Amino acid sequence: MRDDRYTPRIDQGERFFRFWINGSGTTERLTAIDREALAHNEKPVALSFFPHGGGTITAPFAILSDDVVQLSAFKQAEDGHGYIFRLFEPTGIARDTVLDIPALGLSHPVKLGAFEIKSLRLDAGTGAISEVDLLERALEDKNETLQTD
Repeated sequence: MRDDRYTPRIDQGERFFRFWINGSGTTERLTAIDREALAHNEKPVALSFFPHGGGTITAPFAILSDDVVQLSAFKQAEDGHGYIFRLFEPTGIARDTVLDIPALGLSHPVKLGAFEIKSLRLDAGTGAISEVDLLERALEDKNETLQTD
């Protein structure tokens, strides 16, 4: 049988599955399971790095007050003006968190619904943080577009 094309039984064969069990209370499991799964399934990376031990430790750029909410992306805005923070709530429970940016002295409260993805735009010039949609349009612009259509 040739092995360079589709055959009706192409998906047959040996498969390997790995399982692990972590036990604790339901609330603790739900808050930790997503990060644990990411860490468990990430392949190891070899890194040759030998710091000399001198100097100062760099402070984090952004800090979320709720350790369950994830900062899934930080990038320059598509229009080149400002930066986008994309936050995700992975547990299905509405949460409140605070996005702190110590280097700029900014703090912004954020409310996330169950499994919600929220995008925030940071205007680096003014330090203003505003909510945008996934296409990085201001929410006011989006509402106006929906009303006129």
